[in-house]
Formats: sequence, structure tokens, C-alpha cells
Amino acid sequence: KFEDKYVQQNQLGEGGCGSVFAGYRKADNLPVAIKHVPNENVFCKHVDNNGKKISVEVAIMLKLAEGTTGVGTSASVALLDWYDLDKELIL
Repeated sequence: KFEDKYVQQNQLGEGGCGSVFAGYRKADNLPVAIKHVPNENVFCKHVDNNGKKISVEVAIMLKLAEGTTGVGTSASVALLDWYDLDKELIL
């Protein structure tokens, strides 16, 4: 699903938790940052209201997005999508 919606381009940086790449959303060419976090670096999990375990980073970004009207209305960084795959988390 990730590859259906986004094009990943050059690597912007790398840190202790993962790597960040430039990219864009195919539907509207919106520039995006794509973060890859290997599952061994996703230390904390949060249980959401449906009983599903999600990363704390995702839970925080979702909480911050509550009550906003769209991308860019309340923060310089907004979580558009996330994919919890077998070997990594993509934000």
C-alpha cells in the first residue's frame, strides 16, 4: 500500500532510530518525509482503543492530530500515513 501512494526519493538523514527519505504523495505531488524505523528500534508500544499495539511515536502523532482540520493547520510536521510492516515501521 505504501508504494501505491508514495514515491520515495533520496535519503535525507539517518539516526539511532532509523532513516528519513524525501518523497512525494502520488495523488497530489505533496512533498513528504518518509521515515523508516526497523522493528528492533520500536521499543515502546501503546495499546489503542481497539486493543491494537501501535508505536508510541504513532500514538503521539495521532493524538496531536485530533481536532485539526487538515495538513499543516497546527504543526510543522503531521502524520499522513503509517505502515507497521513485518520488519519495519514506515511513517
